[in-house]
Amino acid sequence: MAPLLDAAGGFAGLRGIGRDITAEVREADAQAAGLRRAQALETLLRRVRRQVLAPRMLAATLEALPPALGCAGAAVLEVGPSGLPVVTHRHGDDPGSLLEAVGTLLNDDVPSYAEGPGQEALAVLPHPQRRAPRHALLAWRPPGGRPFDADDRHLLASAADLVFVALGNQALQQELELQARTDSLTGLLNRRAFLEDLHRRLERLNMEPSRSGGAVLFVDLDNFKPLNDRMGHEAGDQALIAVGRLLRDIVRPTDLVARFGGDEFAVWLQDADAEAAGMRAGAMCRTAVAVLPGLIPGCTLPLTFSIGGAVRAVDGSDTPDTLLARADTAMYTAKRGGRNGWRLAPEPRHEAPPAGRG
Repeated sequence: MAPLLDAAGGFAGLRGIGRDITAEVREADAQAAGLRRAQALETLLRRVRRQVLAPRMLAATLEALPPALGCAGAAVLEVGPSGLPVVTHRHGDDPGSLLEAVGTLLNDDVPSYAEGPGQEALAVLPHPQRRAPRHALLAWRPPGGRPFDADDRHLLASAADLVFVALGNQALQQELELQARTDSLTGLLNRRAFLEDLHRRLERLNMEPSRSGGAVLFVDLDNFKPLNDRMGHEAGDQALIAVGRLLRDIVRPTDLVARFGGDEFAVWLQDADAEAAGMRAGAMCRTAVAVLPGLIPGCTLPLTFSIGGAVRAVDGSDTPDTLLARADTAMYTAKRGGRNGWRLAPEPRHEAPPAGRG
């Protein structure tokens, strides 16, 4: 700008030239915001890529969000059968006081931005697929914090995608682990999983000598081969499924039950001594006689159990292999004795084993 003078040389005003730079400033601001957003997203992705397992990917995403957005915390919510949200993973403050307000926002299929009961800025991003259980990403700023602007929302959308991918990978990983540990026909533990769990149980018992021991029962389904030969493999599968269901119903939550293959099953009775193991084996034999034939339409064969048991050695010298070998030997002794019966293997250096009939 420059002053204007009149003919006498006095001040008459100002003359200036202006240029509107509003668009340029907005463009520069947008570029700066985009750069900040890209840097924040790059930091988020870098932290997540370092992780291999899905749970750590999830934790890394939640840990990176609060500093990137100036949030008080971030959490993954799961909507249970009751319709109420439950926090499954979080980083930062406890969002418990926000859940009631968040619950009403989870009915939407699109992200919601609202104010919490204490004037917290809330961002709720539900999983786009409505399948149970439904998940959502929650982020919140402390009371009085600024609302989530367009840049924040862009970063939140990217973070939500990472969270939902990690949740999907975690679910897939859990399913694969379950398949690797279970028998596909009966849903019981498989041989490998049973041996691994039994090994851990025995190790814990050896570390706590004051605790009671336990016993392994090796269960063989009598007349399974004739059933397969006469009625076909479908009837045989039905019999194995029925045995799995029966054993699952009989054992306690602290016990282990597995299908070892074919018509052979194994049970670990936690804290059972010889007397308790014998009582449980006898009850299994009686239940099999009463229940199993009626579960297979048209079956006229006696479906019974031959059971061999082995009680953990008092000195803690037993391994899963030695326990199972003793129980397996006792089972064949029971089978040669006429089936539908049980026998306990003698403990090391013991003589006469107890025996009984179903």
